[in-house]
Amino acid sequence: MVKGAGITQSNNNTVYTSLVMQSNSNEEVEIIVIDMYGKKVYQTKGSINETYIFGNKFASGMYIVRVIQGTKSQTLKLIKGEG
Repeated sequence: MVKGAGITQSNNNTVYTSLVMQSNSNEEVEIIVIDMYGKKVYQTKGSINETYIFGNKFASGMYIVRVIQGTKSQTLKLIKGEG
């Protein structure tokens, strides 16, 4: 379901995550990001064809990214360093 995830740095040194997905279904996706303490720090719903950008306000640490589309889900580990 997730085609790629990358860490991007903008001109003002803000580090964020860019998430691109690919699926055979056009069903809406939900993205949930949870920090290592179990706190939900980001949640959104939208089209499978969008590029989702988030994380610029996240503290350094490990996060779990869960992508849900219908009855299918995929979990990714995201580690944000200082930046």
